Amino acid sequence: TFVGRPLPPPIERAMLLTALLAASAFSRCLAGEHLRGSVRSLAAVAAPEPIGDQRRAEDARFLLQSTFGPTRASLAELGALGGDYKQWIEAQMRVPVRSHREHFRARVNPRPTQGQTSSSAFAARDRCAAGSRWQRFALTQEDLGKHLEIRGGQLLLDGAWLTDIDPSVVGNGGTTPSNCTNVKPSTGGKECDYESVSYFTSRCSRGAEPWVTEKACQQRCYDVGYGYEGDDCSGGWQKYIGTNVSVTVCSVNDEHVGSIVGLSVDGSCTDTSLVYMPNPAIWFANASQVSASSAAFHSNLALRDVLFFAGSSDENGCDLGGLDFVNVGGAFFRDDP
Repeated sequence: TFVGRPLPPPIERAMLLTALLAASAFSRCLAGEHLRGSVRSLAAVAAPEPIGDQRRAEDARFLLQSTFGPTRASLAELGALGGDYKQWIEAQMRVPVRSHREHFRARVNPRPTQGQTSSSAFAARDRCAAGSRWQRFALTQEDLGKHLEIRGGQLLLDGAWLTDIDPSVVGNGGTTPSNCTNVKPSTGGKECDYESVSYFTSRCSRGAEPWVTEKACQQRCYDVGYGYEGDDCSGGWQKYIGTNVSVTVCSVNDEHVGSIVGLSVDGSCTDTSLVYMPNPAIWFANASQVSASSAAFHSNLALRDVLFFAGSSDENGCDLGGLDFVNVGGAFFRDDP
């Protein structure tokens, strides 16, 4: 339907009007109302003369041809015009233009890509603005190339605190690391210690059978960045508690808790230098450092571990203004402007 949608250019509008009127005439022919004698005017074709249920059926047929389908509201609107299709079409063409893109952009909060952060189109959204974005995972694709340090039971990104490491694993969104094996598939093939990385990336977690069913070369697949769903063959972040380790963030496969991130011990980000770990959830060893928020949030099934502030009708009803982190139901989320 044209209601509330951008209108086409004038010439295309005229063509569309002609097509709709022609379609209406054709449907009347199919209904047995053949045109006889002289050709009727467009106004005559556009204004059929059925009554009662027959008129309502004609109106419904017309709306099927000119919109996404009739509704009670559109049938009532057309009925109020006495079935004057020409008048209905002209009324649609006078509806002010409204942009779907503008409507969409006003209700989502996309993250700018590198190089766009200085653009006014991607200005940071106020935490108390409806749609402000809050993420639970620690690492994002914006962190590629940054320096990650494991020190004192914490993760530091370019020197700034990122998350504490939970010795029990649970706080960082993980499960007990898997006891992964290295057994090649029952159909044979290369041994799991085969040097070619591409051999495994084309088979692990790519739907290749019986690889996925048998979780063949389970540890090797994880070690090249293609672990099977639900596996953590890294040994867990907790194994680094009490040590000091410095790495470079080379890859973040997906942005959600548990997705695989690639870390390079020498900064080269080559296949042989990479170590893969699960993307940890943000966690505070001292939960009292973060206030529990009473704000309302909503989620998007397409964006795992991300919340959006639902907004507040009360100007003083937002308690997010001075917060970088928020506790929502026992999980910690960071503002992602």
